[in-house]
Amino acid sequence: MRQLRWFFAIIVAVPAFLDGGPIYGVILFNSQAVRGAAISIACPGAPPANGSTLDDGSYRVPVPRQGRCTFTVKSGNIQASAEVVSLQDAAQYNFVVVAAGGGYELRRR
Repeated sequence: MRQLRWFFAIIVAVPAFLDGGPIYGVILFNSQAVRGAAISIACPGAPPANGSTLDDGSYRVPVPRQGRCTFTVKSGNIQASAEVVSLQDAAQYNFVVVAAGGGYELRRR
């Protein structure tokens, strides 16, 4: 019985230490690529993963943990966030920045 308890304790603890795969995609605003935007992906229990978009609006950021994370993009006066899920394998998120409520938001494309 004691071994069974250790087994379940290990099974429960292991996912907290699993690395996430990269998150990649394209970010557009007014049908144009968002160039040189700063990207931050914050996952609980890990430091934020940072990156930026290329001239075509594409990005690829390695994420330290699996799970629900907050994806934030900043470019000039634009700042918008969305929830993403980091997986063991790569995950694709294409976004469109949309003006909403006096600010901006990210919507999946």
